[in-house]
Amino acid sequence: MLLPVEAEFGEGEGDELVQRVALPGGDDEVFARDLLARYNVTVLPGSYLARSVQGINPGAGRVRMALVAETEECVEAAKRIVNFVKGTTG
Repeated sequence: MLLPVEAEFGEGEGDELVQRVALPGGDDEVFARDLLARYNVTVLPGSYLARSVQGINPGAGRVRMALVAETEECVEAAKRIVNFVKGTTG
């Protein structure tokens, strides 16, 4: 079961905005897979961006989004993500 998301914002390279979304208690791979299957939005599981050390992966339970498309596409993707999260936590 996925819980509500918490977002952290930071600047990426160039003009892109990088957003990391925490999925407390959630599975980042399942979240990414189901978001793609249901809403055709691609995010990267955070566990893919880090390695486990002593059994802990600091990226686990997070996803990474790179908002590099045109603004309208990013807004549409954000709406889809909101609908997905509402549907999985409601």
